[in-house]
Amino acid sequence: MDEQKQILDLMEDRRKANDVNKYKELDKLVKKKCNAAKEEWINKECTEIEMNTNIDSKLLHKKIQEVKGKKATAKTGCLKSKDGAILKEKEDILNRWSEYIEELFHDDRGPPPEISNIDEGPVILEDEVRNAFRKMKSGKAPGPDDIPSELIIALDELAIKAVTNLLNSIHDSGNIPEDMKKSIYIAIPKKPGTVECDQHMNRMRNKILPEISETQFRFMADKGTRNANLMTLMERSTEEAAIRVDHDCSE
Repeated sequence: MDEQKQILDLMEDRRKANDVNKYKELDKLVKKKCNAAKEEWINKECTEIEMNTNIDSKLLHKKIQEVKGKKATAKTGCLKSKDGAILKEKEDILNRWSEYIEELFHDDRGPPPEISNIDEGPVILEDEVRNAFRKMKSGKAPGPDDIPSELIIALDELAIKAVTNLLNSIHDSGNIPEDMKKSIYIAIPKKPGTVECDQHMNRMRNKILPEISETQFRFMADKGTRNANLMTLMERSTEEAAIRVDHDCSE
């Protein structure tokens, strides 16, 4: 406390200083004292963390976040229903999220076309799977199968052969495993304490934008399927025009 009072007194003296040199001198001293106090506090917190490593993992995580200077986002644990009622039960909240996602990705173009001749087309090659493995990033959370990418990469050629066979089996049979049909959504609030579904999605979009390819269309700003169709028509028109020019020149 004496150290804190000393720093506060120095800050007050700095505020009252009329001379530029005096102000700079006090400012330098205040910063030095603050840095020393911060280092002392960090050392004290780290010592406490080391002493309580095996006591309470939740408290340990909280202390580490405090030392890192990161504050946890406030959560209400509630969500608003479609009609504005506050939902508190876990099952009701999950149902509301399911309802919101279904409305968000609703497609009114009718039922999907039936898939026929599923056995036609080229087989999936090991080189294709190998190339996909090279693009896999480490340190990512595993999917529903709980298999981290590091494990798959470590298996090398054994994994490549197994995955290639699995993919060809899925392709030939048309039976997609249930785990591959699952989409996992993590609700990240745009602002602390929000209870609106759409106040989560904008921040989520910022998180996934770096992972989305430049060629991804639909559900992206200025990249609807209409844009893709127009781009394809323009490219084909340009190709046709180039062919006609070459034909005219040859004549």
